[in-house]
Amino acid sequence: MRPVQTEQDKAAQLRKERLGKYFRRTPSRNRNLLIILGVVASTIAIMISFAAISNSAGLFGLVLLAASGYGAFKSVSAKLAYNKEYRAAEPKPSDVEMDRVLASDLANIEERARKMLGVTFDDLELVDSEYDPIASLDRGNPHLNRGDRRPLLLFGPQKPFDAAFGLDDVLRFSRYQIMAIYPTSYHFAIYLGVIDFLTGGIFQEETQEYMYNDVVAVTIKSEPGAEFGSELLRRKAGKDEGKNDNTFRFEKSMTRDFQIIVASGHSAGVVVGIVNRDDESEVPLQLHDHGIDDVIKAVRRMLREKKGGVRKSD
Repeated sequence: MRPVQTEQDKAAQLRKERLGKYFRRTPSRNRNLLIILGVVASTIAIMISFAAISNSAGLFGLVLLAASGYGAFKSVSAKLAYNKEYRAAEPKPSDVEMDRVLASDLANIEERARKMLGVTFDDLELVDSEYDPIASLDRGNPHLNRGDRRPLLLFGPQKPFDAAFGLDDVLRFSRYQIMAIYPTSYHFAIYLGVIDFLTGGIFQEETQEYMYNDVVAVTIKSEPGAEFGSELLRRKAGKDEGKNDNTFRFEKSMTRDFQIIVASGHSAGVVVGIVNRDDESEVPLQLHDHGIDDVIKAVRRMLREKKGGVRKSD
């Protein structure tokens, strides 16, 4: 007996079918054309075989009929497989649609995290960062009426993932790790979680609380990206059904990890950048802009103020 599927399950499945197309390569039109030519050629051969049989060329006609029938079967099977593959990849959601869905997810997570941490907007300290990644993803439309008091929000790829470049050259992923930092008067309340972008599911959630005096470092660390190195990025979105599709392979990758480290050795962090390296250069890949420079400045300034290194501006 099948389990009853809830409306939430149905919505997640529809979302997965829709957004999953972004990460799938569109089969080429040339391949489709060759398949169609194969179907036509097999059909013509079948007609010729029947004509041969009716004109007393029975053996030749039977041999040709068998061969052309097999060819027709293979061509029709290839066409059905092509159609299935095409429907799984098209029509693709646009870059704007993908970003707006992510913006909505981040807004929900931001509110969810705040409640899990037991923090109110009144508890939050004002931060210098004016960058709002949620509003940026939704082309300038804020999702929460929170005024100037808001957390610092970061997100980056989380293995295992599918990945694809958009027409805007931004590399998007099917799974993200989310880090939300809520600065209060006495500590950083931190939320970490993973979102399955294809379904909207949230898992591996945890909360951490770091007293300002316990924080010993705020840093960007470069880590060997061996786990990214073998990752074949599926496609580059094309305007004409796969015409501009290509593959991208890392030569050797490095990740840029933002971390807040406390005296006990514990840390909280998230990947904020990926660099593709070869023997001569390092090329950073374009991810979503989450204002990492502003975040680092805001966190360090907050630490200086709370640890007595600088007086907070009036």
